[in-house]
Amino acid sequence: MVGRMVRLIMRMIDRRRPDDLTRALLVTEAWPDRLVNTGIDALTFSGGVAEYLYKRETRSFGDLGADLAHALGHALALRRDLPPVWDPGAGIRATVIGAAQFSVQVSGNTIAISRPEDLPLQNLPVIACAFELAEEIDPAAVSADVREALRRADAVEGENAIALAFSWRGDPSHARLSALAAGICAALPRTLAAALPLVLLIEGDIAMSLGRLIRHETAPGSHVIAIDGVALKAFDYVDIGRRIELTNAVPIIIKSLLFK
Repeated sequence: MVGRMVRLIMRMIDRRRPDDLTRALLVTEAWPDRLVNTGIDALTFSGGVAEYLYKRETRSFGDLGADLAHALGHALALRRDLPPVWDPGAGIRATVIGAAQFSVQVSGNTIAISRPEDLPLQNLPVIACAFELAEEIDPAAVSADVREALRRADAVEGENAIALAFSWRGDPSHARLSALAAGICAALPRTLAAALPLVLLIEGDIAMSLGRLIRHETAPGSHVIAIDGVALKAFDYVDIGRRIELTNAVPIIIKSLLFK
């Protein structure tokens, strides 16, 4: 397995066209064709494997990291035609999404899921919002907050499903919830038009009420997943599992990126 991984990495370093396996493993787009014959000044590596490559780590963590680093270092040493490997001096200990991960089960009795058959959803980026929840909520201000959160996350509204995370406080009156729903929906027109799931992760107890209000009043027929009792932040990712029939609970996996 390690040998095959190293061959794929070397293929990318050589900027050759990715084969089917490489494409299946890539989490980004492949090299553009215009880079195929472009020179490279240096190579750098980051992540847990890089810690071994740069001799900053010797311990084993029960995975393939040390083996992969050893094999990759050997492959690089055999290639005299490659540019030098530079040490940037500061590495990232783990670039894996889910460097910190934990799961919770949320009761299905207090949430709103319009299409349970569409679950599970995986690796939804969390767009964290901090709404100004005054006694009278301003829909325009809510929309502005959502758009700004999307901008900070470098997310294009309507391209893919996202998870909007925010806290709730105050009276869950119809007027306040309706204003909140109007502001959220106004900021996500392409998401609604594309019938992408509108995922709301709320630190508070309004998920069922807000989800039903959006689906039946603000954006009739929209695909809404509203879950409360979870606190998330920017750079988190979430998986939402299928409803467990026996307990009527929905498993949520929260994955956080750690920076040091």
